[in-house]
Parts: sequence; C-alpha cells; structure tokens
Amino acid sequence: MTMQTARFRSLPARSSVVRRRTYLAMLTGGVSVTAGCGGQFGTAPADNETEAEPLPPAEGPFRVTERTIPERTVVGESIELRLVIENTGEEPYQYRNRLIAVPEGPRVTEHAIDVTVPAGGTAEWTAGSIQFEHAGIIEYRLPDTAGFEPATLVVEPVSKAPRLQAVNLVSEWTAFGDTFENAIEEATVGELIEIADRHRYWHDDGAYQLFRQVEVTDGDDTRVAIEQRTEDRTTDARGFETWEGMVWFDTRGWAPGTYTATVVLRNETTGERSDPATTTFELVA
Repeated sequence: MTMQTARFRSLPARSSVVRRRTYLAMLTGGVSVTAGCGGQFGTAPADNETEAEPLPPAEGPFRVTERTIPERTVVGESIELRLVIENTGEEPYQYRNRLIAVPEGPRVTEHAIDVTVPAGGTAEWTAGSIQFEHAGIIEYRLPDTAGFEPATLVVEPVSKAPRLQAVNLVSEWTAFGDTFENAIEEATVGELIEIADRHRYWHDDGAYQLFRQVEVTDGDDTRVAIEQRTEDRTTDARGFETWEGMVWFDTRGWAPGTYTATVVLRNETTGERSDPATTTFELVA
C-alpha cells in the first residue's frame, strides 16, 4: 500500500463571520482550513460575592487612590482585590458601590463595597480568597468613582495544551460547524477524504503557534498516512478560543476496510501536547 500525505490550504484565523460567545474555545489542522468563535469562562463563588439588589450609587466626593488587582492568576489559585477610597469632602461619608467583574461570557460577578470614609481621609476595602474555575479574561469596573480605570485580569489555565473536542470524517468542510454538521461514517476508495477537528487553543497575546499531527491507520493498526505541520500566526484572540478545520488525504491505493484517524496537537509556545482524539470510518469500493 502506498503511503499518502495530506495537502494543505489555509484561511485566516478567525473567519470573518462567526463571532458568538460560548462556553467553548476553537481551531484546526490541515488541509488546514480554519475558522473560529469566541470563548467564555466562569468564576467560582467567593464569600464576598453577592447577587443582591444593586446598592445606591456612591455619594460624596470620593476617588480611588490605590488599587490592587492582579494582572494574571491561574485557575484554582486565590487572589485578593484591594481598593483605597479617599473622601475629599469635609464630612464623613458612607461609600457604597459594586466592583463589577465582567468576563468574556454571560456571567457578571459583583463585589459589594460598603465602607465609612472619614472627612479628608481614606478607607480600605478588600476582597480575599477569590478563585476561578475556568480560564479567561475579566475586566473590572467601578462605576461613578474618580481615579479608577477598568482593569484586566487574565485567568490562565493550569495547562495550556490544546484541548481537542472532536474529530470526524466529513463530506465537506468549508465553514465553522461543518465538523459536526457534515460528519459521515464512510467514503469511497480513491477519493479525497477530509478529517475535520474542533479544539480549544489558549492564546498568549494573540499568538497561535500549533504543531498538529494527523495519522491514519488501517484495521490492522498499520499506518497508511501521516501528516505533521506547524502553524504560526497572530490573531486578535485572547485566552481560550474555539476553532475547527480539516486535513484531507488522497486514498488512491488504499484498500476497502476500516480506518482510524488520530489527531494530536501541541502548543509550540509551551510545548504542551493535547490528548489524542480519534475517529473511525469505512472506505468502500
């Protein structure tokens, strides 16, 4: 049996159409065609998190003079948030507000602030033991208070290895979603076949550096084709992003029977490898 390898063509990362928020994150390999959509994450409840009715807006001459909001943390690690609020007035005031944590996803977390600030003095507010269950990007906002600009916190995953979600033989892959919508179980010997995958990739500063390997074996576990490829590109993605794409193989010279395609990905920035993902299909005469 003659060993065949895949042919590649690439499209720009982040197809111009799909841009929805989802709890996933995505990319693909090769013939490598790629398209993607946005990622999301959630946070673990902390003791000082609340979903109560909004407090009245802060009243009085307040401004933030100091703040401690980390730029980065890791899933499972604890962080502390800290604000120092100054009262520039001549009377003591009660400062009531909410520090709002807006993730790249639907859930918004609010931390209640309620401190008495003496005239001409300051008061410190802290929120400790905050942990996150999922990786992603958070923007902290403090409404109606001078001296506070939005702050970004990157919650990094424990592992930055790509996370394969699915591998399928497809009838055709031209757009995001085809990995599932066009999945098939068999193809005809001698035709080009397309192996599509979906996975999550963690982007550090928009970098996408991926090694991918696609191996096809027959029913006797003998390799009939393999392709290895490295991709290096820059995207506007932050954190986890979900992508999908495909690689095709020429099956001329292959025998009818059962085959298995195995995909393994590696983050070239960190050297971490994904767990393999496979699909089994039939070639018929």
